[in-house]
Amino acid sequence: MSRRLAGVVVFTRKSEMGRGRYDRVMMKWPTSREDAPFDPASLGTPWGDRPSIYFHVEMRLEPSSGRLVVPHLQLPDESPVVGNGFRFASGAFDGIMGHALGNTNEQDVARAVHAQLKRTVQQRDGGAFSDLHGVLREHLALSYVDQLNPLLADSVEELGSELASLGRHLLRNAADREVVKFAINLVGTCGGVEDHSALLTIGAHDEFTLFAVVAMVHAGGGQRRIWEMAKRVDGWGRIQCVERLDTDTLDIDIRSWLLTEGYQNSVMTEYTAAICARRGCLKEALEPRVLDRR
Repeated sequence: MSRRLAGVVVFTRKSEMGRGRYDRVMMKWPTSREDAPFDPASLGTPWGDRPSIYFHVEMRLEPSSGRLVVPHLQLPDESPVVGNGFRFASGAFDGIMGHALGNTNEQDVARAVHAQLKRTVQQRDGGAFSDLHGVLREHLALSYVDQLNPLLADSVEELGSELASLGRHLLRNAADREVVKFAINLVGTCGGVEDHSALLTIGAHDEFTLFAVVAMVHAGGGQRRIWEMAKRVDGWGRIQCVERLDTDTLDIDIRSWLLTEGYQNSVMTEYTAAICARRGCLKEALEPRVLDRR
């Protein structure tokens, strides 16, 4: 009896020790994919082996100024011009059509993108990611992001970290401009100041400046960040940045730049001249004590 009782006691102690080791192991190893850190790289590469637009731009920036070494840099996803066809200048289509685009499917596209986005990050689903990528390639980002952003705002508290991570992954690796624009918007909505450097990099190409400067503001960038981006571009990107410099918060350095350099762009000076005169406080600048004779 006593031997059997001793055996029971010994067995019980071994069981308890076993459970202790098991519990410690299980604390170290996640019990499901949902408990593991979200890794967008595990979702696959629906763009195949085509080159990253982000790195295509980054490799062609002048280190000290952050400007493109090659003006009017052609992007690797550019379609060839056939016959007597023409090509919009970088950023021109978004710049010209930004206030004129109308599409009855915009809200439907925004909902579809949001649904696939949530499925991708919640279920860690490579198939959903591939479907999402396909939708992003097919639609102009400009046509649906304004409808998408309120939906994203509702998801930030629950999924903000995962959405920001996915946005950064797409921003750095995607091979299609409309996907990159979506990624910039996602990073601006769900990211933060840690993303400013990447936004300045991609924003140095006029095709992406509009999205990058808006994202920068949403991610906590102030007027000097907008100014920093404006100095990196000359075309439609310069116009987009100048339009977003706020008169009431500009310091003397930015106002001086608007009057001496900022009004210049490679598209048409008339787009920015009047804005720079007003926001640069031209009347006050013409007083002898303030005049910059450059």
